[in-house]
Amino acid sequence: MRDLGDSYVKEEFKLHKTAKPEFLEPFFREWDLYVARLNEQTKSTGFGAALGKDINTLTDEQRAMLAKLASETK
Repeated sequence: MRDLGDSYVKEEFKLHKTAKPEFLEPFFREWDLYVARLNEQTKSTGFGAALGKDINTLTDEQRAMLAKLASETK
């Protein structure tokens, strides 16, 4: 998942290299808010934590979706 996120961020910054100055401040402001939001989620919900025993509680449909996501991120 991290690789997917990293490549997305890199692409977004590349696209804004030639952006007009009036678009840069809002772009960076939104990225700062996004980073702050992710940091808060990590603290409160364990975002990105290993599934561990929780995987045993998934439905068959959820397991299939997780497997599909895993294969698409490789």
